[in-house]
Amino acid sequence: MVTDRSFPFMVEITIPLGGGVVFCGGSLLSTNYVLTAAHCLIDPNTSRPFDPETVTLGTGSNNIQQPITSLADTLTLHPQYDPKASIHDIALVRLAKPFRLNLINTRAVTLSDRPISDGLILLVVGWGRTQFNGTVADGLRQVNVTAGPARDCAKSGYGLGDQQGSMFCTARNENRDACKGDSGGPLLYQDGGSYQVVGISSFRYSLTDRAPVCGSKDMLTFYTRPSFYLNWIAKVTNIPKTRLLGK
Repeated sequence: MVTDRSFPFMVEITIPLGGGVVFCGGSLLSTNYVLTAAHCLIDPNTSRPFDPETVTLGTGSNNIQQPITSLADTLTLHPQYDPKASIHDIALVRLAKPFRLNLINTRAVTLSDRPISDGLILLVVGWGRTQFNGTVADGLRQVNVTAGPARDCAKSGYGLGDQQGSMFCTARNENRDACKGDSGGPLLYQDGGSYQVVGISSFRYSLTDRAPVCGSKDMLTFYTRPSFYLNWIAKVTNIPKTRLLGK
């Protein structure tokens, strides 16, 4: 069962758009910085970043309706982010009001630089839809997925021969997957008793001609690998690389 203490670094990101809301996940790196996907912060109507004052971030609760909130102060998308090619899909949000960390339900998470190997068991966490055409979940959900196999990921044409570059994929996780609303949220590796962020939920790709559907057996789910961008993250946040990696 997921409780407020299970994943105290989880952040929900909401942005009003037309008559609806853009919803994404994020990971708390410090009192004032959140790691997420760049595509979450782009207004689809203008292809430009949203106004930071419209971006609300919440943490401290697994219930989507009960977070501690702060508006964004600045949105920093990776300078090489390319929405058409879906590469360098990573961004940092500086909070207008820092979150107060504690050891219970609000704490920072570290990044993992471990190699991604076929069959590595990882954990998707988020408030995303539990069905492709469903609604965002009220409570935080978790599901195990496995990395690779690299040969399937390479079929996408994204040049993922070894999965050790800027992004990697999970495949053949039938009925277990990230879905709409999970974008920007973390893919976690459990190192001993703690979790580290090994990926950022980015996009899905179908190995068939069918439209991508979460949890289908022919689906590849791609993740940005934050450790690949460690120098950039450290420069933007002014957090030492050793601290980002928990070393």
